[in-house]
Amino acid sequence: MSVKCPADIFKQFEDGCGGYVDLSEEGKAFSYSALHDMTWLGDSATSFCVEIASSHKKLFLIYEDPESWGLGHGYQVRVIKSLDEL
Repeated sequence: MSVKCPADIFKQFEDGCGGYVDLSEEGKAFSYSALHDMTWLGDSATSFCVEIASSHKKLFLIYEDPESWGLGHGYQVRVIKSLDEL
């Protein structure tokens, strides 16, 4: 299930797709709220993902250090177009 993402925030993720995105304050707030819909990737004890969507497009946010996100220290997220990129 995709998390609906506001177009301006989605654009930040889309611009950084294929790498790590340094998040704006709005991007951080969205990323924290999206954690409620995260899925464990299974191949790594520390990797989780969230599928986001905006205007018929989708991306995956990869949280590689969920402990830092859970403690409020997350500031970067990896962005990919497909889980096949992992």
